[in-house]
Amino acid sequence: MKENGSSGYFKMKINKAIITLLVIFAIWSIISLFQFLKPVFLPSPMEIVLSFMQLVKSQLFYKHIFYSLWRAFVSFIFASILGVSIGLLLGYFIGIKEYFESLIDFLRTMPSPALIPLSLVIFGIGDLAKIVVVTFSISLIIIVNTIYGVQSVKKTRKNVFKSLRANKAQTFTKLIVPEAMPHIISGLRTSLSLTLIIVVVTEMLIGTHFGLGYAIQTEQLLYNIPEMYCYIIILGILGYLLNKLVLSFEKRILFWTSE
Repeated sequence: MKENGSSGYFKMKINKAIITLLVIFAIWSIISLFQFLKPVFLPSPMEIVLSFMQLVKSQLFYKHIFYSLWRAFVSFIFASILGVSIGLLLGYFIGIKEYFESLIDFLRTMPSPALIPLSLVIFGIGDLAKIVVVTFSISLIIIVNTIYGVQSVKKTRKNVFKSLRANKAQTFTKLIVPEAMPHIISGLRTSLSLTLIIVVVTEMLIGTHFGLGYAIQTEQLLYNIPEMYCYIIILGILGYLLNKLVLSFEKRILFWTSE
């Protein structure tokens, strides 16, 4: 019964998504047909489809996608390792956290593009400069979420572990980490969405020959507007799929939260 209910729920969501896309497509077609906006700024849906069909035949199209995803993946892995490790350390040892709390708040409010010139000076114009900027920016989000997760563990549960004479290592691995996991996963999901965004920004501002950010900017400069829209749509689809991937991962890891 539960499986039938969940399958029906997903079918309903898919149907609603299809209806929404059809409505957007219809409005877009009407705007293009009556030229409420100039075609150079908003091509018709058919032009976008034809441009997309041409793009998928090109190897360059797949190179742009591959390099953006590769930079995002490497940055996300490094940021996850750093963010979770530092967050667990600062969240568990309150005394250490007090020394770094103001610094983390200061760095967290710093816009990512502001770090690009500094990264260029230190690391040059290669992929390392892009990865460093992205890793630094999103790791702070993971750190803050992890700290909050560790500190959200209830004292009553800690006292139960003390009464059971659990040592610090057991308390940390059996209580602190599992209890903080929902907040950690939430931080990872948020940071993954931002990862792709910041990667695209760095590709626009730091010299490169491949990447979705570079492709979008190049097509805009060449006034290939339909192709520019295609890359923007692809970027949105990739972001959506990555978010669904993390949600699926979250349900598997935090299976007890849905019970």
